[in-house]
Amino acid sequence: MRRIYILLLLVSVSILILPSIRYVKFAEMADEGYYLKYASAIANKGLSEFRNLFTDYVGHEENWVFPNPLRVGLIFISAIWCRIFGNSFVALAYLSFLSYLLLIIINYLFCSKIFGRDKATLLAFLVAFSPLNMAMSRRALSDSLTTLFLLMSIWLFLDMIDRDNSVVKKIIFVLIFSFTILIKETSALLVIPFFVFMIIYQSKFKGKIRLSDFLYLLVYPAIIVSVIYLISAGSIFKIIEVGRVVSTAVKTNSYAILYGSGSGLRYIIDYLLLSPWVLILTVGYLFYMILHFDDSEISEVYFSIVLLVSLFMFSFLTKNIRYIMVLDLPLRLFSILMLKKLFEKRFSKHAVILLVFSVLAICVFDYFNFEYLFLKRDIYDPVTFLLLEAKHIIP
Repeated sequence: MRRIYILLLLVSVSILILPSIRYVKFAEMADEGYYLKYASAIANKGLSEFRNLFTDYVGHEENWVFPNPLRVGLIFISAIWCRIFGNSFVALAYLSFLSYLLLIIINYLFCSKIFGRDKATLLAFLVAFSPLNMAMSRRALSDSLTTLFLLMSIWLFLDMIDRDNSVVKKIIFVLIFSFTILIKETSALLVIPFFVFMIIYQSKFKGKIRLSDFLYLLVYPAIIVSVIYLISAGSIFKIIEVGRVVSTAVKTNSYAILYGSGSGLRYIIDYLLLSPWVLILTVGYLFYMILHFDDSEISEVYFSIVLLVSLFMFSFLTKNIRYIMVLDLPLRLFSILMLKKLFEKRFSKHAVILLVFSVLAICVFDYFNFEYLFLKRDIYDPVTFLLLEAKHIIP
């Protein structure tokens, strides 16, 4: 029965979102234009064109503030997609939409194994109606595909460490995590919350961490990514040069300075503007976990580490809420757990009904927020300034 609900959910969001894609004003001179340029080049000229992408990127300073060709995985998938459906912004937008549908399914399947089917169904609905997920599913950007692979990496790592430590599971994790980094280089930062969890898992929960676990997390993905970078660029010096350009361009990128600087608290503001009830409930559950840490499930601790460590890391980088879209997963999971605790404590006889209706109410609220911000106001890049302006909080 729950799978029927998920199927109905997928059909519903398709009906709500797909017709709007034809009205999207794609940003030809911004990131969307560069993603289409990269995908078209590989689709038309083959994999050998990757070397020219690296050369062209480094050789023209006007390229430096835009997406870099280190995103080999993203460009590769986009090129295959464009080869099949044509080189167009709409084609890339449909790739984003497919990624959005798949991330709903992936969350449901993994959450069912770890938290049970009831919570997984509710999570699928909350994730599907995330204003950020819905908005990015219409764009010719990398964010939906990146989020899909980040989610798979996060779920697979927990499964590998706490449930199934077989070699097969480790190999699957390495391949997915390596490809996630190849889709977007900053995905490598996931190593930090993963590493923190391994320490806590062994020290606090007395779990068994093997030396091979560190190899599968730190060494093997690094080798795979390095080899593919080298093959794609054709020279280690090109890779180094692109890395240097990317690290320095942020300091001179006027758009990033104007719209992406400031405190990491901006993420809190952004989520309050996008999904206030989800954020409030999550904060409540985090405090609950602190007060009852000894009773917390290992899976809950894991997602709290992913959430908090990721927020801390990205507070030192350019602040843009779409760069941390993957955190919608722990935020929406914790909001469900908080509601469940509240209703079981106060209204135990009607807890299930209240939980379902509360989740559906949040979905409706979030959908109207998406409709207003991204359909009516037509926001392309959901930076704090534009969100505040759309909400009439600033002029």
